[in-house]
Amino acid sequence: MPVAAEPDRPSSRDTPAARAWSIPPLVRGAGGELPEGSALGAWTVVHLRGTEACCEVYAVVDADGSSCTARVARRSALGERPGLAGAMLAAAQRLARLRHPNLLAVVGCGWTAEASPRPFVLHERVAGRDLAAYQARHGGVEPGLLLAIAYQCAAALEALHAAGLAHANLWRGCAVL
Repeated sequence: MPVAAEPDRPSSRDTPAARAWSIPPLVRGAGGELPEGSALGAWTVVHLRGTEACCEVYAVVDADGSSCTARVARRSALGERPGLAGAMLAAAQRLARLRHPNLLAVVGCGWTAEASPRPFVLHERVAGRDLAAYQARHGGVEPGLLLAIAYQCAAALEALHAAGLAHANLWRGCAVL
């Protein structure tokens, strides 16, 4: 059961759907450590989109001009959580093999080319608004749409759990319409 996109803002997918992924709100204007033009494997950093609690979030492109999003672990988070780097890359490798219409596709992962390398994860970019933004714009969500979103989030969680993965921090900002 696909989720209908906002009438004035179509989804970038053929079948619009809520996608479960732990994406807390980005803090705009916070400084990142990777300068524009830095390499992340075969991808090149275009600009910093913002920061999250444990990651810097960058827009990146490959040689063909395809774009995706990169999440690079912040040094402070790595210091506070010693197992974060290994857990982040292990989960990314498992997610890269998982294909589900309600999950963002992981397209790669690796280590930055800095003097003190940090792990990064690359995932597809999707157009649309998250449920939190939709609620703010429309003053709420119709029960039928909310039920469709909940159904698709549950399907995504079921796929994650079947692959032995868990989704931390599931909230309305994680569902992209």
